[in-house]
Amino acid sequence: MSYQVLSLKWRPQSFADVIGQNHVTQTLINAFKKDRVAQAYMLTGPRGVGKTTTARIIAKALNCPNTNDGVPCNTCNICQEITDGRNLDVLEIDGASNRGIEEIRNLREQIKYAPMNASYKIFIIDEVHMLTNQAFNALLRTLEEPPSHGKFILATTDIHKVPSTIISRCQRFDFNRITESTISERLAMILGEEKISADDESLSAISRKADGSMRDALSLMDQVIAFSGETINIDDVAEPEENSDGADKKVDISHRQKRVASALEILPPEQFKVVQMSFFEDKSHGEISIELGIPLGTVKSRMRLAFERIRNFVGETV
Repeated sequence: MSYQVLSLKWRPQSFADVIGQNHVTQTLINAFKKDRVAQAYMLTGPRGVGKTTTARIIAKALNCPNTNDGVPCNTCNICQEITDGRNLDVLEIDGASNRGIEEIRNLREQIKYAPMNASYKIFIIDEVHMLTNQAFNALLRTLEEPPSHGKFILATTDIHKVPSTIISRCQRFDFNRITESTISERLAMILGEEKISADDESLSAISRKADGSMRDALSLMDQVIAFSGETINIDDVAEPEENSDGADKKVDISHRQKRVASALEILPPEQFKVVQMSFFEDKSHGEISIELGIPLGTVKSRMRLAFERIRNFVGETV
């Protein structure tokens, strides 16, 4: 059998497997328990945090004949077909390559017909922000009042490009960046199952480099395993960097990150707040300006001063 990368092999198959998004998964589980599943969901957040994966799990929970309070069995034909992406009643559409009004008109025609072998006909539109304005307008009516057998699950990494008229017709879930400790725990579990050993420092370094993305962390781990084999240590994970003489040297990622973390602690509260909202809450300068009630220029000025302080403290460009 051909090799399967870790991010696909260990893709969550139930709400319990999705890490770092408890506010999303618990709400969805409760919705299934109380039979209060919406006609449309909007899943938004950074890359690699579980949006499309959650969409597939919702589809399985809706269509699995053996589902129990939103927990699909993952063994029946329908669950297997959805997992493999070949179920005729669950259509995954790439918004980037199906962004025109004609594609949405075809979708509106398809949803009129009853599902073939499942309870619901479900449309998962990934990167929905790539649709044209005309396509969004064509989707409005169907999104608000689809047939009783129709469900929509929309996913995007750029919610600001989605019209408010679309968002207001969906239940919106904001996915967060996954914490380093949560990523490290998941990596340790996966490596244990794969019979590969790794020290805690290596797992922490990879988790930091992943920048809150579980998919990025697993991709990095694939590379490290290819380099190190069945035993991973921090020397294998350290980044090579050229010095002024052109010779390679090893730079410990965790050491640099600790220095930056220390620099953040000395920032004035008003500067730390804008840095926190920008990098840890993934908010734009415009959103920060509105939320804090300060001019956009002030936000940019505080960011600039914060980076100057961090750069001076660390002693290198960050």
